[in-house]
Amino acid sequence: MALITRSDFKGNVKISQNTKETDDLTLYIERNQDQLLRDLIGDYQLSLYNTSPNSSTTKYVALITGTDAAGDQFYYYDKEGIYTSYYGIKEALKYFTYWDYVRNLNAKATSVGIRFADAENSTGSTQLQVNSVIEQRYNLGVEIYQAACSFLHIMYDCKLHYFGITEAAPGEYQMIVRNDPGKNSINLCSLLNQGDTFELDGIDYSVIINDVGTNPGQVLIDFAGDPGLTFTDKFIYINPYVDYICKKKNLSVLDGML
Repeated sequence: MALITRSDFKGNVKISQNTKETDDLTLYIERNQDQLLRDLIGDYQLSLYNTSPNSSTTKYVALITGTDAAGDQFYYYDKEGIYTSYYGIKEALKYFTYWDYVRNLNAKATSVGIRFADAENSTGSTQLQVNSVIEQRYNLGVEIYQAACSFLHIMYDCKLHYFGITEAAPGEYQMIVRNDPGKNSINLCSLLNQGDTFELDGIDYSVIINDVGTNPGQVLIDFAGDPGLTFTDKFIYINPYVDYICKKKNLSVLDGML
């Protein structure tokens, strides 16, 4: 499923929608989406994401859109305890697609909307001017991509602090997560989907049910274990995007020569 459509290309990535050159824009979107996700999470995670209905699970929604299960802005505390908002990867896809599309138009680029002010009129752009514009857009995409990489790196073996654990029945446990100011707690619960594992006291457990949203301000996570367990750590380690591989992308400093 495409994360963006032709109608998303407006504002600083505006592409005129009334020219024949836009007929293949959808193909550019599909190509850049596959490449962007492959670069960001690697082949293994991409195969999981592409397996229906995984793409709609809350951890991938958070990765793509930067929103949690309630549709609110996703945030986390980094390794130094600094509050960080995460905005997803969709905007990067627009910038990379725009860059890829316009650079391949060469001299036709002005017909899709790149023009420059000249007193009261606008003038057609030179190829160097076009290159400068698309390089700027490319770099905006790289900055968003780098933020997504940081998000993935920090979520790897990240601590999620819980409030308490009860044994509802022998071997059936329920973890209670509430907001813990200054710590990753309920804000990360969207990343734990059914079947995902977490580590508690050095042992891996699998999520059976993650009840997000039923009780405001509280998340209940069910998991199984041996009967009669007691737990020492007051946090769990999560690793929601197992075996991801994040390819490095650098800003362009070619000064319009992309």
